[in-house]
Amino acid sequence: MTKIQKIEERISKRKERINKYQEKLKEEKNLLKKDEEILTHIKYEDVIKALVKNKVDPQDIMQMVNDVVAEDEEQKESSENSFKQN
Repeated sequence: MTKIQKIEERISKRKERINKYQEKLKEEKNLLKKDEEILTHIKYEDVIKALVKNKVDPQDIMQMVNDVVAEDEEQKESSENSFKQN
C-alpha cells in the first residue's frame, strides 16, 4: 500500500467517525430536548396541584397571566420605540 493510499484511507476513516459523532450529537440533542420538556411538564404539574390544593380560581390565574403578558408586551414595545428614537 502506498503512502497516498494510507493517507486516503485515514481520511476516509476520519470522515466516517465525524459522521458518527454528528449522528450521536443529534441523538443527544433530541434526548436533551425531551428531558427539558418532561421537566417543564413536571414543574407545571406541581404548580397546578398546588393551585388546586389551595382552591385558587382558574379565572383569577388566567387574568394574572394575561396581565403579566400584557405588561411584557408593553415593555417590549417601549424599549423598541426608545431604540428607534436614538
